[in-house]
Amino acid sequence: MRPVFMFFVAAVVGALPSQATVVIVPTLEEMTHRADVIVHAVVADQQVFEKRKGKIVTHTILEVVDGLSGAKDGELITVEQIGGVLADRQMWIAGAHRFQVGDEVVFFGARIDDYYVAYGIGFGIFDVKEDVDGKHAIERGGDVVQMVRNAEGRMEGKPVTPRHFRSLDAFKADLRAILEGRNTLGDAEKKKLAPRLPIRSPQSLLKSPKKG
Repeated sequence: MRPVFMFFVAAVVGALPSQATVVIVPTLEEMTHRADVIVHAVVADQQVFEKRKGKIVTHTILEVVDGLSGAKDGELITVEQIGGVLADRQMWIAGAHRFQVGDEVVFFGARIDDYYVAYGIGFGIFDVKEDVDGKHAIERGGDVVQMVRNAEGRMEGKPVTPRHFRSLDAFKADLRAILEGRNTLGDAEKKKLAPRLPIRSPQSLLKSPKKG
């Protein structure tokens, strides 16, 4: 199993939105090269259960429509998430993605044992939408903020702007070009590569809605 990387900073920063997770946003090139699996898929099923006493886990089954890397067309892969809704209990990691059966996505995943997790908190999933111009892909943003330097040189939290690709086919062609070493994103995108940060288990980020 290759090392797994999630890009987030568990920190308390003044003036940040309540419950937001602070992240370092990776470039598309970085996600493409480091992900263990990249698939265009449809959510086929979900299972929510208690893995250990008090710990809710959600398994989402993705049916692969187009396996770009790490999986084949028609394959079923399981995405594991800490949290979910079980009976009258809810628990989620702030910024985590939530799936629904029928969702069509482009998923970037990291493998842990027999399961996959999204490449990072607040990114790693692009929703596939369709309009009169055809299918397009827009990044699914979570409840996250990124740290940027303002005009005075101080770091401050800003909402993450989802990346939007107007053509799904062109988006997947870009990903294949990156995988084959034909980088179509240019030098500016290369310079944005984020530093590697080790994965952690952010138990402090688990949140349950208040009863009442």
